[in-house]
Amino acid sequence: PVDWETISATEPPFKKGEKGPKELKAIAAFETYQPNFLDRLLNRLFKSFIEKKKKRLQEAIPLSAKEDQLAYQNWESATGQAKSILEGDIDTYFQVIQAMDPLGDLSEFGSGFEFSTDHPSYMEVSFDVHSEKMVPKSEKKLTKTGKLSEKALTKTRYYELQQDYTCSCIIRIARDLFALLPVHTVFVHAFEDILNTETGHVTRECILSVKIEKEKLLQLNLDLIDCSDSMNNFPHQMKFRKTKGFAPVKPLIPDETK
Repeated sequence: PVDWETISATEPPFKKGEKGPKELKAIAAFETYQPNFLDRLLNRLFKSFIEKKKKRLQEAIPLSAKEDQLAYQNWESATGQAKSILEGDIDTYFQVIQAMDPLGDLSEFGSGFEFSTDHPSYMEVSFDVHSEKMVPKSEKKLTKTGKLSEKALTKTRYYELQQDYTCSCIIRIARDLFALLPVHTVFVHAFEDILNTETGHVTRECILSVKIEKEKLLQLNLDLIDCSDSMNNFPHQMKFRKTKGFAPVKPLIPDETK
């Protein structure tokens, strides 16, 4: 988890208006420089070696001062951002999400992550599941003779994997947002392209919508839960049949679940 309290209370790298540590170090290096034996030897081989070295030390002072100023600006930015987060500034929420990209490593499993909220206590996330691409349609096994065989998954097994896959993504998304932001609730809406057999057209539909409260999620033993069964711990919308998989549902709306 990001400890915004600690970040907001971080001391500045140096007092404003005073010289920073890198600049002070560079000044000391310039002012205390005394040519050693190697410097004097090189000065004989390379004309004005000592003068050039002193010049480099002098030129390092303003460069070090710039590095100190950058460090101070970064401190101001980080602590200011942390204070805004703790004050519940929604615009800062979105800035942090964009900068830290908490779900970036989930792009292989889903895409189109969309974030929204009207209150600092919760965050909504909508994403496309892509189970057609991610869930296998066949399984491989070794026969008694050591040969590799492959056969298609049964419909029930395929849809069981699809459900677990979708529900596990839901939990992962909620955990990442709870770790990043001081929200109490995360609404996650999973979308999938579904064939409408009445029209023959594929449409993007919500197949699972869950309201996950942080306190309830923290009480779960995530090493032993069945992801699909764990949805029963939270208010959710899901229509799932073992032989047909997901059916479209209406996404939960925050105001309707208070």
